[in-house]
Amino acid sequence: MRKIATKITAVLLVLIVVLSASACSARFWDYFLGNFPDIPKEPTQEIVLTKGTAKTQTGGLADVIEEIYPTVVDIEVKYVYNQAFFNKTYTESLYEMAVVCKKDEDGVYFLTTHQGTQDGENKAIAGSIYKFSRVEIYLTLGSKTFQCRKVQTMEEVDSVLLFVEKDRLGEYYDDIRVAKFPSPYEPEKGRTVVAFSNPYGVYKGTVTKGIISSEREIEVEGKIYTLLQTDAAMTFQSSGIVFDGEGRLLGLLFAKVSGDYEGLSFAMPINRILDAYHGAGYLEDIVV
Repeated sequence: MRKIATKITAVLLVLIVVLSASACSARFWDYFLGNFPDIPKEPTQEIVLTKGTAKTQTGGLADVIEEIYPTVVDIEVKYVYNQAFFNKTYTESLYEMAVVCKKDEDGVYFLTTHQGTQDGENKAIAGSIYKFSRVEIYLTLGSKTFQCRKVQTMEEVDSVLLFVEKDRLGEYYDDIRVAKFPSPYEPEKGRTVVAFSNPYGVYKGTVTKGIISSEREIEVEGKIYTLLQTDAAMTFQSSGIVFDGEGRLLGLLFAKVSGDYEGLSFAMPINRILDAYHGAGYLEDIVV
């Protein structure tokens, strides 16, 4: 009986070994042939993001900036000089920003600063006198440029009104949005402002943040102006365009304190800019 039991045990052990080997061999060939078995996964929770969810955590300012972007554009101001004797032309470029103030069936109107687009003076270049010829202003949208036309200049508020025809803008016309205007214009001390600029023509779409300090009278080049003071960083290498924390246009950079202190800039208030144009018969449908 013991021998029979021992034989039965041996047979069972052999069967177990054979079956195990077969299972391992089958698994080996499955992996070898790329027939990977399905591995059960732990259930995952679907994450649904709604617009503004993440941005709201930063106070919503990111949403405001995103809304402002289609209302501001880069412009290149070309100064053209001629040297008559040698029939040569010399050009210089400055880079500014403009804000969309009006859009109708004829085209689009933009506001920018006068100091960045005013006429130039004759230049001495390599011993020759180049006479100032003209200023050409080009609007940049995407990869295309469009030459602008000066409609009206208001030196008293350092502003220029530019225009581009709808037909020339083509498909870009629909993408351009008009800036929001405050109604009424009531800048409050301590309110958030954001400033858009294009320093040196290199840092396009630069946005800085600050607060309103006050509206105050300051003297600039012998004249007294009532200007909006803010600590938002801006540079005279580019027109600065100032909006409030709700995305409404407050003004255009007019002056800044030079020297060691950088947080002191002054904008010409939009209500004064519009008053000047209204007096000349322009932008009368925009009231703040």
